[in-house]
Amino acid sequence: MGNDTAKVILAAALHPQDGPANLPIILDQLKPEDFPLERDRAIFLALQSLDQKRIPVDPITLLQELEAQGQKVLASEILKIDELVGHWCRGFSLDYHIDQLKACTKRRKLTEHLYSALKETEDPSLEYRELEEKVIQGIMAILDEGRERETKTPDRLFRSVLDLYYTRKAQRKEGKTIFGVPTAFRSLDGVLGGLQEGTLGILAARQHHGKSTVAMDIFFHAGKNGVPSLYMSLEQPSEETLLFLVQKEMGLKPLDIKTGNLPPDEERWLTSKIYEKFKLLPLFFEDQTRTLAEVSVKIRRMTLCHKIKLAVIDYLQLVENPLKGEPRHIEVAGISRTLKRLAMELKIAILALSQLNKSPEERTTKEIHLSDMRESEAISQDADYVLFLHRPRLMGRDDQDHLELAKNRHGETISRINVQWDRCCNSYSEMKKHEEPGSQ
Repeated sequence: MGNDTAKVILAAALHPQDGPANLPIILDQLKPEDFPLERDRAIFLALQSLDQKRIPVDPITLLQELEAQGQKVLASEILKIDELVGHWCRGFSLDYHIDQLKACTKRRKLTEHLYSALKETEDPSLEYRELEEKVIQGIMAILDEGRERETKTPDRLFRSVLDLYYTRKAQRKEGKTIFGVPTAFRSLDGVLGGLQEGTLGILAARQHHGKSTVAMDIFFHAGKNGVPSLYMSLEQPSEETLLFLVQKEMGLKPLDIKTGNLPPDEERWLTSKIYEKFKLLPLFFEDQTRTLAEVSVKIRRMTLCHKIKLAVIDYLQLVENPLKGEPRHIEVAGISRTLKRLAMELKIAILALSQLNKSPEERTTKEIHLSDMRESEAISQDADYVLFLHRPRLMGRDDQDHLELAKNRHGETISRINVQWDRCCNSYSEMKKHEEPGSQ
């Protein structure tokens, strides 16, 4: 199939009437390796060369270029150039045949990669985790190949924008108002529209001030709304994370569950209704990743296998990114940059938690600035939005806990979203206007 498709495409480039319009499209979207036969690759390279030299393409100039490139034998074999041109008929869909040829190339590369991976499984010197990483990265590279090569015109981009607009308009008529991953904080969703695909968000707070609690609230709310989500904890086992979610749902202390100290009625509730409810949620947990490469592979695999739309990383500074001879702030900058690119490539939302440095403690006002990310200011620079959790009472000030949307690349910021912490459920909720301090 690939050979026949290649002939149709080359014929489209050489067609007397359609060739001048077809050639730029073919050269822009295909590469020599997309053509399985050596003869067809040589013709494609000759067409590239003629285009670069701005020489009109016809059978004579093609044969001359092939001879100039040392393809005299090949040139003599394709003297029946009219036969090749005959493979193209006006009315054929060039885009369809290009897509078919690229699909054949991916199939061929995937087959080669899997055969290579099969051989590597026999290498005893290769650690299993390293083998897994190579296999997954190789597959994802093949699946993603070509996306970054597509040059988009204003016409194409504008049509995409209009398609999105009318899709959203129809959804609004159906009552939908949030088009990203819902966060459970209505003011935040009102400005961000939910956590949008392709974005990197940073949630930061002072140490032990509850940023993991807020992150779990967002993660749990997303799952209960049917959004497949992944929680990657680098500081506690996944069982602990799940127990905190159970606490948010039931109001039970994780320690009471871990020590088997529940009353009979709560025990029955835990083992029946709550268990049945949790096993249906599209939530996934990970606690074995440490390096940036492992984090990337895991998120790619979960996106491929389970279609996740949200990945939470708790927390960013614990991700290892060993770069020989580079200072730590360069390593951390590499982590945030990679996470941003990963979100864009996979079209998911990534929310990473971050520690703060000591600068806020040295200020009289105790304010938090975007530059206060521990180990690298690049964290806030790479992020699409930055969310701070403030707990003034832990700092000795009589004020309400609140969230601050300190950066929003796509719109307005919010200086204050008053929230209330439920000690029993270890959960934050946004306060209603009549509940807020000073409201009437």
